[in-house]
Amino acid sequence: MIRLTYQELEKQLKEVEEEKEKEKIFREALDHEFAVNAALLELYKPLSSPTSTIEEITRILLEKVLALTRSKHGYVSAIDPETGDNVGYTLTHMLDKCDLPEDKRKIIFPIGPDGKYPTLWGHALNTHESFFTNTPSQHPASKGTPAGHIPVERFLSVPVMLGAELVGQASLANKETDYTVSDLETIQRLAGYYALAIQRMRAQEELQQAHDKLEIRVRERTAELAAANQQLSREIKERIQAVEEREQMMNELRRTKKLEAIGTLAGGIAHDFNNILAAIIGYSELAQYKIPQDNEALSDLEEVLKAANRAKELVRQILTFTRHGAREQRPVRLKAVVNEAVKLLRAIIPASIQIIQDIDPICDQHTILGDPTQVHQVIMNLGTNAYHAMRSQETGSILKIELMYLEIQEGNLIRGVMMEPGKYIEIKVSDTGHGMDREVLERIFDPYYSTREIGQGMGLGLSVVHGIVKSHKGYITVDSQIGKGSTFYIYFPCHDSYMEIEEIPVGVHPPMGNERILYVDDEEALVKTGKAILERFGYRVTGVSNSKDALEIFQENPDNFDLLITDMTMPGITGARLAQELLKIKPGIPMIICTGYSDSVEEETAKSLGFSEFIMKPMMSKKIALLIRKVLDK
Repeated sequence: MIRLTYQELEKQLKEVEEEKEKEKIFREALDHEFAVNAALLELYKPLSSPTSTIEEITRILLEKVLALTRSKHGYVSAIDPETGDNVGYTLTHMLDKCDLPEDKRKIIFPIGPDGKYPTLWGHALNTHESFFTNTPSQHPASKGTPAGHIPVERFLSVPVMLGAELVGQASLANKETDYTVSDLETIQRLAGYYALAIQRMRAQEELQQAHDKLEIRVRERTAELAAANQQLSREIKERIQAVEEREQMMNELRRTKKLEAIGTLAGGIAHDFNNILAAIIGYSELAQYKIPQDNEALSDLEEVLKAANRAKELVRQILTFTRHGAREQRPVRLKAVVNEAVKLLRAIIPASIQIIQDIDPICDQHTILGDPTQVHQVIMNLGTNAYHAMRSQETGSILKIELMYLEIQEGNLIRGVMMEPGKYIEIKVSDTGHGMDREVLERIFDPYYSTREIGQGMGLGLSVVHGIVKSHKGYITVDSQIGKGSTFYIYFPCHDSYMEIEEIPVGVHPPMGNERILYVDDEEALVKTGKAILERFGYRVTGVSNSKDALEIFQENPDNFDLLITDMTMPGITGARLAQELLKIKPGIPMIICTGYSDSVEEETAKSLGFSEFIMKPMMSKKIALLIRKVLDK
């Protein structure tokens, strides 16, 4: 029997208490991060809707920042681009608490004659810098408050910027406890989304102005054609045709502008959102390593990782739709992808619909260059679309999925499409549903176009399919007859090689190592999680959140590092420039570039810059472990 002295027992109890305190701090930080992410997701919904107003977005933003910081009061405003005045969209919520006369209840704060904004609320607007003070009366910019105004005990203000332009403000007051740097950073993150909302609002206004001008031009031109109608019937027909062509061009212009606006918004959000997901995945995986195998929290963390991966795929779907998706393509055998998709379709489609699968055996001898997840999504989207077309039928419904190999000769016209000559794999998805008329067929791939009832889909499924096929340099066409059903034909060019990174089986530990790694990312949370995960795999890691500091550390002793892992988009020195500088110092050093989103880098361009491999955020620990060994073992 082991007996402990009082001092030993006291020491053990103290260690237990310290561990509990660390766990409490970790869980509080994780809860706060989840709350911020939930707020960002709720803000994303109106941001992605073309019908949302700036008033609606500012209301949601104010609700979230008040809740996240536990502040009693606050307002969100925007700068009038013509006058420079500060317009408080949500200021009335704060004024309701004040005992002020009507002439003092202003929702517009004019800029001063000197071009400066007065008093404490104008300090952040003048300096373009966020700040907080827990003693407002002592702040140099404070001029007091009007009689009847609520006392301002604590104050936090964040200027909203679009590049170097000041476009708005988010301010809070009277938190129950002192404001902290964490509060300031939280509001800055949400204010970034508000800046995107203002940018979208301006784009919509410009688009409306362009639309109005085009409408005026069309009316004027139509009047001229009407006058010419009295002189020559032939000229009438020609000018009517010209008007119709111009109208079609107007519709194309409106649709193009809309897609460009959505694409810009989605691309901007993707970088930040993938960094958020990377932190969630990283911390969750770290927690899994630290928690005993018999702890029930492991299953909860598994659900967190599943949800994070679903969110990752959602971002990929949005980027595919807007043609901003970074394509991590590799040789893929379509037979396995089709088998997996059919298996899933059998589970979700009622048994009353017969699913027939027909795969040409020769297809297993050929590969395409693509993303298996995206190809799987194409089949799933077409399969569920077919199900919706047949679900009103009681019997006799058939969904057929076929895979065929074919060779296209030069000049061959396949189902109305002129394709490049070569070898192709054809995916054919047909149904016996109600079919589509010509009007529907002409718009079937348009974003947000849907023949379903409200609440049964957003109309993005087939537009996403179209985007994926085009990103794989493929072709898609459709045949349909009312009452007989529809058939979609997809053609992917063959890429006859088959080299893939093998996935690590479940339960098998990732490959280990002891090399020295320089890990660089401007997100401190990602540096912490990346360093901790790689150290668990045996590597000696130097984590740096500033690319300039990373360059200086490497310059001091380049032989201390065997591998560089760096983010692409960073302030000061970008990942590409950092790589170039390191190669000058130590030619041939292996390097991996990772990014949440970038227009300027893809796998091919990354390798041309000297990088050994390219990976998209958020990345799972097993995948990065495989990639590190692949690079170091070459």
